[in-house]
Amino acid sequence: MEEKKNERKDLLAKEIKKCPECGSTHLIWDYKRGELVCQDCGLVVDESFIDQGPEWRAFNPEQKEKRERTGPPHGAEGIPPTVIKGQKDAFGKTISSRTKTQVYRMERWQKRIHQGVKTPFPPSADIIIGTLGLDRKVRELSVQFYKEVLNKRILRGRDVKSIVAATVFLAARFMGEPITLDDVERTSGIPKKQIGRVFRKLKGELDLRIPSLSPGDYIPRFCKESGLSEKAREKAFDILSELNTKNYMSGKSPEGIAVSILYIVSIITDENRTQEELAKMAGVTEVTLRNRYKEIKEILNITFSPQST
Repeated sequence: MEEKKNERKDLLAKEIKKCPECGSTHLIWDYKRGELVCQDCGLVVDESFIDQGPEWRAFNPEQKEKRERTGPPHGAEGIPPTVIKGQKDAFGKTISSRTKTQVYRMERWQKRIHQGVKTPFPPSADIIIGTLGLDRKVRELSVQFYKEVLNKRILRGRDVKSIVAATVFLAARFMGEPITLDDVERTSGIPKKQIGRVFRKLKGELDLRIPSLSPGDYIPRFCKESGLSEKAREKAFDILSELNTKNYMSGKSPEGIAVSILYIVSIITDENRTQEELAKMAGVTEVTLRNRYKEIKEILNITFSPQST
């Protein structure tokens, strides 16, 4: 019995070289569950290597009948649900490669439904969401976007981790959360340029209009992360209010303006922060911070001599 099971596993390993969902070759056997699983996207590629025989032994027909614990269903209510499974059609013919992919996908969704699994969202997404402190609504929207990517075959063949990071960023921005590509890069380990490309592609494919963020969306978060006081926060909004009347912010990144205002405020309130630490915290370059700072200082006619940074 054990030899047959090992033969079955070896046969499957030879037949299935890569994940039909994302193309990854990182496939592992989950011996406890009896499944062949893709490490990158979590797809259950195959589960049919489970030994279907009984775990008990019988030496005569009487023992076999006594030890059997299953049988045909009794009545209509006992009829089991249709099972989507296998590599052959109803006539016993081997299905095409394209159809196999569809069957795998249908089998996966059926399995998730019957097991009560609501989403195929990879664990790496929850790590990003948890680390960034995003709420449940962002996660739910991320899940929905990820499902759309799978169902519509958007970005097929792309790195799954990049897609996951991009869906989280897309959901967060759609919900108005002031996070940056640098934040997602830091928590996911995926280069922000790569996340940005996938993000723009998804936004177009899903036909989404992402609400624009303003410097005011970033000020509370940046104040908290840089350890500035409530007084500094209020002063920052005062400066932003004045700046709004000058038609200055068009075409400029809200992160750069917000962090430049905080740099000014940190000097005014004697809570001095360096350009280096603020730029790093906000995910902008020191050059950007320095340019915005000089422009704001000149436009609002702010006079003081900044301490060396």
